[in-house]
Amino acid sequence: MIHYIALVWNAQEEAELEAADRMRSRLSAGTAWREVVLQPGLCVLARLPAGPNVDEIYPFPKADGVILGRLFGREYVDAAEASRTPSPVRIDQATSIRLKSTGGTCLKDIVWGQYVAFICGEDGALHILRDPTGGVPCHHTRLGRIDVYFAQLDDLESLGEQRLTINHRFVLGYLVHQSINTPATGLNEVDTVLAGQHVCHQHGLHSASFYWNPLTVAESTPVEDAEEATRLLRRTVRACVHAWASCFEALCLRLSGGLDSSILAACLADAPGAPRVLAKNDYDSGPSTDERTFARLVAQRCGFELMESCDDEVYSIEHGLILPRALSPSVWIGSLDFTRKLSAFYRERGFTAEFSGVGGDEIFHRYTSLHDSVDFAYRHGLRPRLFSIAMNDAALDQASLWQVLRLALRYGRARRPLRWLQLRGSATPKLMVPEVAQQAIRDESFLHPLLQGASPIAPCKFQQAMMIAANGWTFHIPPLAEYNPVRVFPLLSQPLIELALRTPVYVLRDGGQDRSLARRAFAADLPREVIERNSKAMGTPHLYKVLMGNRPILRDLLLDGFLVRNGFVSRDRLERALEGRDGAFECSPTELVLYLDIEGWARPWLRKPARAAA
Repeated sequence: MIHYIALVWNAQEEAELEAADRMRSRLSAGTAWREVVLQPGLCVLARLPAGPNVDEIYPFPKADGVILGRLFGREYVDAAEASRTPSPVRIDQATSIRLKSTGGTCLKDIVWGQYVAFICGEDGALHILRDPTGGVPCHHTRLGRIDVYFAQLDDLESLGEQRLTINHRFVLGYLVHQSINTPATGLNEVDTVLAGQHVCHQHGLHSASFYWNPLTVAESTPVEDAEEATRLLRRTVRACVHAWASCFEALCLRLSGGLDSSILAACLADAPGAPRVLAKNDYDSGPSTDERTFARLVAQRCGFELMESCDDEVYSIEHGLILPRALSPSVWIGSLDFTRKLSAFYRERGFTAEFSGVGGDEIFHRYTSLHDSVDFAYRHGLRPRLFSIAMNDAALDQASLWQVLRLALRYGRARRPLRWLQLRGSATPKLMVPEVAQQAIRDESFLHPLLQGASPIAPCKFQQAMMIAANGWTFHIPPLAEYNPVRVFPLLSQPLIELALRTPVYVLRDGGQDRSLARRAFAADLPREVIERNSKAMGTPHLYKVLMGNRPILRDLLLDGFLVRNGFVSRDRLERALEGRDGAFECSPTELVLYLDIEGWARPWLRKPARAAA
């Protein structure tokens, strides 16, 4: 992943200019940084990592702007079939003029991929834009009167040490709404530009808005015809997978044998450029966790070598507690297997990327809190087709037809307002202090800005849109090993996200199965057993065994840890849960992992609380 530092200041203020020059000189003194933009009020420096990488630097012809990341042209997805590798993207003079005149907001219509853009616009305005998927991090802090944008904490460290402190309010929100992105981070002094956001600096002031809004996309040119939606879905998925595959000569596909990863395999099987692909299946001996039968069928169909890895080891989590400082908690427990095994394996075999089907449940529409017929009634009212969609919902969601129709009338036809918390449900971690948890649930400021207030669009589509947006965190798990292949999630590509948003949920799931449209689109490419499969593997049995095997460490880490000391988690409840009846935990393993993630993240900051190197 690319590293960068961008300094923004008021070019009319002499003191700010002098401060920016001092920072620039400090960075330029090293050999790692390359100065890619130097304009009044803006300096951008970037560097590419020495290891596996997919990102590039896209400079403007007059050096008055730069895009950092990986870009693909929109025309590649619009082609009838992506039978060739995408053409390289270059920012020519005409494109740069268009971008500067629009403040960069037309970028979403010209290219897609993962990127952060810095553009010198008209009248001295400076524009920062993060792509709709959030594929490249964009964090912000202020050093004196200078605004600093950066990708990683070690980038910020290049400017010297500064005081960084844990944001306790963020931790509370993270406990209750783990997967919802907000501008806040785990540190008081740092915030984040969200995916699809546009920040404008001018005359010493700055403002932020969404130049790409998933809720607006969801309301534009809906694809109601099932046959047309099937054709577009197949074309778009293949183009996105082929575009990302063209960046690598050898890659590993995490092939569970489920529908989403199997669709990736089908697309990689005839990817232009023919990258070398290894399919890797992780399994263990627990119930509903061994999917090798399906993975073998897919690998054989696609002609891939299949590596089966038994993930049944009860490893110690103690070494995983030595984590690098990071802006926010991440799912490090789930990354320990990668740290222990995969880093060396990938280096030896020459794999520079790891593909996975993350996001497929949301993109292809596996579930929502309400029924699809609610959205049909919201869009079309009481039409004859409503009854058949309600019948489909009743079968899929195991509900009575009367229950389905009642909700369709209340929240669809009558458009009774719904807020995110009603769709999300009120479930909170059981071991939290109750009044603290309830406070966080009721406070909408903990939510993504677009989630605050009543749903402005059809309820199920609203929930799908924000579940897709919440996937952004998966891009940025801190590296826990020396050799880190690029983690690629092709299903979380802008063109595919936009198509999924434009396709009504009752079209995506019409056919008696979840993700029905995706199943039809790739029925000819995959084994019948995979297309017709309804089961889904669950990873919690193995996780439970790992936690049971680490019970003494759990007690030492959690009972007197950061969360208990700061009043987030009840020590009495936690102790009873860890003791349990008959030796079993009295809470879900995912809740314990949530606490472990936060404790592991907080430890480096607590060891050096007064003055922490960035």
